[in-house]
Amino acid sequence: QGDWSSDVCSSDLKQSKIIVNDEFNPIILRNVLAKHWHKPLLLIGTLTIFVFLYLRYTKPQYQSSAVLQIVHANKVQQVLGDQAPLTQNENLSKDVELLRSPILFNHAIQSLNINTSVFNEGALLTENLYGYTPFSIIVYQLQDSSLCNHKIFIQAAKNPKEFILQYEFQGKLTSVNGTLKKPINTPQFSIQINANNQGAFRKLLSNGKIYFTFNRQQELVHSLQPNLNIAPIDENAKTIDISFHHENPKLCFDLVHAIITSYFNFEQFKTQEDNSKTIAFIDGQLDSLSMVLDHSKDSLNNFQRRNNLPNPTYEESDVTANITQYSNRVSEINDELNAVKYVNNRISADVSRTDIYRILPELVGRKSFEGSITRQIEELNKLLENREDLLQDVTNESSKVRLVNERINNRIQGVKKSLNAIQDRLNHEKRLMENELAKYESKLLGLPEKTTEFNRLKYMEELNREYFNLFTQKKIEFQLNNAGYASENRLLSLPELANEPISPNRKRTYFMVSAIGVFLGLAWLLWYYLTYNEITSLSDLKNLLPENATILGSIPLHKTKMKHSQIVINEAPKSRLSESFRNVKIGRAHV
Repeated sequence: QGDWSSDVCSSDLKQSKIIVNDEFNPIILRNVLAKHWHKPLLLIGTLTIFVFLYLRYTKPQYQSSAVLQIVHANKVQQVLGDQAPLTQNENLSKDVELLRSPILFNHAIQSLNINTSVFNEGALLTENLYGYTPFSIIVYQLQDSSLCNHKIFIQAAKNPKEFILQYEFQGKLTSVNGTLKKPINTPQFSIQINANNQGAFRKLLSNGKIYFTFNRQQELVHSLQPNLNIAPIDENAKTIDISFHHENPKLCFDLVHAIITSYFNFEQFKTQEDNSKTIAFIDGQLDSLSMVLDHSKDSLNNFQRRNNLPNPTYEESDVTANITQYSNRVSEINDELNAVKYVNNRISADVSRTDIYRILPELVGRKSFEGSITRQIEELNKLLENREDLLQDVTNESSKVRLVNERINNRIQGVKKSLNAIQDRLNHEKRLMENELAKYESKLLGLPEKTTEFNRLKYMEELNREYFNLFTQKKIEFQLNNAGYASENRLLSLPELANEPISPNRKRTYFMVSAIGVFLGLAWLLWYYLTYNEITSLSDLKNLLPENATILGSIPLHKTKMKHSQIVINEAPKSRLSESFRNVKIGRAHV
């Protein structure tokens, strides 16, 4: 018994299916390992080389992040107590959208003064050197904006303080000599390059291919903003995660800081600006009301002195009660008319969600705004929110944005019509109430003339005083809001300068490729084992021979370097054995 190595050439064996070894055979396993042991190692080595090249020529991505907590402290309620106005519940999504907005991101980019970008050009990769250069570029003026994004190479000169700028513009190669800390004026730009360490500056120019480009602000915003990620963490805790990823870790760190600072400044400025406008409006109303109130006081005092009339009591309680009732209703109508005018002035073609948030408190508790007008304003707010969401991905010229703008304009017109209808209804009701009031006042004419005039003047004074006190209270509330109701947002996690990239992860990549290589290598060996079709034992030969075939004996392996011994089995010419096993190559065989 020995090893067989056979190549069956007959048509019967060629038409047979591949034999699958479904039983464990140590001889087959030994032969497969001896013949193919190097192939899994070769596969793992090949994959490792590909991974090395991938990691070597792929730019790493770094990330800096910070956690911001939104806190609003109601200082007005601490001063006024329960009399303080109720503030609406702050929604975290409003702050998230503000942090994501291109306007805020544009402010952050401007604060970093990234007028130029410096790069180190390699054979395959170009490195962004923001924050890692021993020199700075001051841009005084860029006369030709078409030079933006053109490479301006900086080359070392013989003098340590000098350098050469070389760039191609409009098909012409231009070279400009420059000196550190001295202005460089060309027809296209005026700049100055400063370097505190001349040795490091010259070493950088000698070891690399350094160039810089002028940046367009909007292009820089569009290219960097997709790397910004603003995500709410906990709605109840009012926490927001601010992260930015880029190939330059210093840019990630500085930009996260700039976004947080811009957010704080923008929120403070917007709040104070809105409160200041409201206070200015109230001051104007107080000036006119003060004059009316003084006139009422003077009229009443003059009447009392002229007629020597003390404070009389009403003789007809029912008349005075009706006068008071209708007067109060007229006052309520005037209050609602003022609210309608306020909302009508706020709802304009350039209305924003901030205006809607200021309008909504004016609608609470007013009968005139119950029903469709409130729903229309809420639908307008949803359309404005939808437009803001669309502008995160598309421009104002997009068909979707234009459609939303058209819906917003239609909704504004609908709100305007509804407000005008409410105003007409209130004016009509006011006229009716005033007519009823005049009717009851005419009844007082039957009373002593002096008492009637006194009551009228007293009523006018109280009414004007009530309005004056109301506006004074509102002014105090907004002043306290402006001075005391401030955002107390805090940073729970400060951004850090990243030392390790987030991608690609070298350890994880090598581990995954090694695991895949081992798995594929073992699968490869298993395939060779299952599809092994060489004769390895006497039992394998018996399975291939016909039942009437006789095994006479075995021939020992001939000690030569030949791969196979040549044995010709030549029984009856037409027998199945001779047809199937002519020219069979056998080594260490049984016959």
